[in-house]
Amino acid sequence: MSIEKLAPFFAPTYENFPKARTIGLVVLRTSLSELILRTEGTGEPMCREFVIAGLTEDARKQVVQRLVMTKRKQVAPERRKGREFLRSQELLRPNKDGVPCALNTNAPCEMCVDCFLYGFAAGGGGAQKSRIWTEDAFSLLSAADTISDRTINAIFETGTMRDEKGNASTALNTSEYIKPGVHFLDVLTLKDVTADEFRYIVGNVLLTSRYGAVSSRVGRMENQVLGIFGGIAELPSSLELVQAVHDEMVGSNSPMEHPWIMAC
Repeated sequence: MSIEKLAPFFAPTYENFPKARTIGLVVLRTSLSELILRTEGTGEPMCREFVIAGLTEDARKQVVQRLVMTKRKQVAPERRKGREFLRSQELLRPNKDGVPCALNTNAPCEMCVDCFLYGFAAGGGGAQKSRIWTEDAFSLLSAADTISDRTINAIFETGTMRDEKGNASTALNTSEYIKPGVHFLDVLTLKDVTADEFRYIVGNVLLTSRYGAVSSRVGRMENQVLGIFGGIAELPSSLELVQAVHDEMVGSNSPMEHPWIMAC
């Protein structure tokens, strides 16, 4: 798809007032390793919700529990990836105190593309609402099909679970994880962005490869942009999209079990 087709929905430059220029991205997120998506500490269950299975009359009578990739679990890694690039190109501006712009410091520069796109709230009263609207992404298959347990052992430097005196390690823990090959469907809505801002956002989505907890060990994911749509309103929600795909799977007699290969 040529970016010129989206020209009517791009802002020529940043403007304070919205003008109903909306671009929707349909993103398929697929786990490539074990993945941990939770809102609490170690040992807590994965994020999940009970939702209606689909949109057809029969599917509306069924309730399934789907995994949830919350909006913050999506935005935070992608925003950090973008800031890595800005920092490498020396495009992160210093704030009014001369300190380089950084997240979670209550002192944004209020001038870089990250601040203008993802928003900020400065302690002095300044604020910018995010122009990247996100929502929870839902798994295509149920939580029961896509979650397993992993027992974590603490190994001593001897390579065993016993110390030099022969005492067994007591540091054992069982934790849930999401299996590799789990698909999440997501919808991102971009409001009144310029063409260059659009390129920046899509680059962040495609280049980010680690999500969730313990991302230095697990959490590898692949993002694919399945569709880009311009308009004056948002696309259907991520949940509605997942429900429509569920109905299509049922209608085509596709096996609804893990692993499930999605032809894009």
